[in-house]
Amino acid sequence: MLQDPKAPLKVHVAVPLAMQARTFFEDENNSLRWASIELFGHLSKFVSKRSSLFGAEVEKSMGTLLIHLQDGDPQVAQRGRGWKLQLLNWAIRDTHR
Repeated sequence: MLQDPKAPLKVHVAVPLAMQARTFFEDENNSLRWASIELFGHLSKFVSKRSSLFGAEVEKSMGTLLIHLQDGDPQVAQRGRGWKLQLLNWAIRDTHR
């Protein structure tokens, strides 16, 4: 799972948490969906953008997160919109390097 021994400790904590949060993006419970998106967004602020391990989790989640912008629960949809730009920055790689 975490193959980069040089990655900072917070990446080794954030990536498994992000993977667990992703499992609840499609849960029937609106509060759980909302909380999982909220956690995922906070984790993205916690980890450096240079983390390819966390970046891979963001890329895997982007489609589902974009779908939740139209979630039937207004709180879930609002939370998705709140994190949209933050998470899109993860998906767009800096091509000037």
